[in-house]
Amino acid sequence: MHLENQHALSVVSAGKIGIVNFTRLTLATHCDTISEKEAIMKDILGFVRSLHQGRIDTVYATCHKDKAVYLISLQFFNHSLANILLDFSYKNSDNYLKKFEIAGDRGIYQYDSQQENSFSSSFLNSGSYQAETEFSPVDNIWLNELLREIELSIRGNQLIH
Repeated sequence: MHLENQHALSVVSAGKIGIVNFTRLTLATHCDTISEKEAIMKDILGFVRSLHQGRIDTVYATCHKDKAVYLISLQFFNHSLANILLDFSYKNSDNYLKKFEIAGDRGIYQYDSQQENSFSSSFLNSGSYQAETEFSPVDNIWLNELLREIELSIRGNQLIH
């Protein structure tokens, strides 16, 4: 798991920002293959689910016609929300851009890979974003189903429960 994700999860787990109500995450990276894209999506979706510590109630997703840019909105059973923007068309293959905000009922945690005072620096995030999280077989089943629901939402332009 990426260091910035580990740190954010430790802050949330310690209760430092209270109960998570909303997460916004943007990732822009170069991606060549469908399997890379799916691995990155699983990595990000698993991270967001861990932040919210709950099951997903609804999924709504859209994407650009060439499937290079995705916007995914999630609502969890605890009524918290997450918006995820994934841009796989990012042309700078030297590094990736990653930003997220986690809003809790007692504070906000922010990360921006472009800021000099971020948890990481350019020498740590060189190259395209790589999925680093290893999931259990059960989590992989759940994530594969979530990817299927995202695709259904995109195709049908509908909210999936």
